[in-house]
Amino acid sequence: PEVVYNGKGLPPAARMAPWDELMERWFPDRQQRQYFEQWLAVTVVEPERNITGVPVLRSDQGTGKDMFADEVLTPLIGEGNFKNSSIDQITEKHAEEIKFSSLVVINELEKARSRKTANELKRITEGGTVQVNPKGMSPYRMQSFTNFIIYSNKDNPLFIEEGDRRYWVPARLVHKVSTQETADFIQDRFLNWLWCGGLQMLRNKLEYMVRDGLIDYELFKKAPDTPQKYAITHVDMKPDYRDALMTELEYLRGTQFAFKDIFEME
Repeated sequence: PEVVYNGKGLPPAARMAPWDELMERWFPDRQQRQYFEQWLAVTVVEPERNITGVPVLRSDQGTGKDMFADEVLTPLIGEGNFKNSSIDQITEKHAEEIKFSSLVVINELEKARSRKTANELKRITEGGTVQVNPKGMSPYRMQSFTNFIIYSNKDNPLFIEEGDRRYWVPARLVHKVSTQETADFIQDRFLNWLWCGGLQMLRNKLEYMVRDGLIDYELFKKAPDTPQKYAITHVDMKPDYRDALMTELEYLRGTQFAFKDIFEME
């Protein structure tokens, strides 16, 4: 990592104001804000810990996700330990550099709305042991310590099945006032703070949270449920409802209605 703990402890609250403002803009809900900060602290300070919880950050354009990846995550995690990838890249057979990374940001999730791709994504992000397939060498298995975060501008970016334990879905990231006001805040306030010692103070704060027992590790055994997650969770039809609907469709067959691709069959 480019920025490591320097032993100075928890920064004064007033010095962390730009960071706190960014978090409040992104996560107005206090519980969601606290979860994300704890998730970030564990990801940065304890990279050997695999978290059962993949943040799914859905947002409006220009709310600062890409800036966050470039200016916060990359120096805190380390350029060699951080990857920004698409769904195609992480599901590719020889995507070995992904398996050796501490944190991977996944973009371009269009294909993850299908059950097949979503199942592959779930397998990759669930932790445990993974198979490594180096080109020209025999495959082998290793313990995975990679954590993931998902970026999307869509409200429903991926297939989440009922009973899922892996994905954490907070409220959508939106502009507090306008696109321009957000851009002004990021450039004039947040980045100026970050480049003038703020990043080091953030690293110290994350270290303090872990060292002083401010992390609730129970949160990372199962991603906390949220109303936003329930809203986009796929619920399979019960057999009797499906049968009744199919009977109704048979009755309507041949009318002016077209029922093409009503069910996704894989």
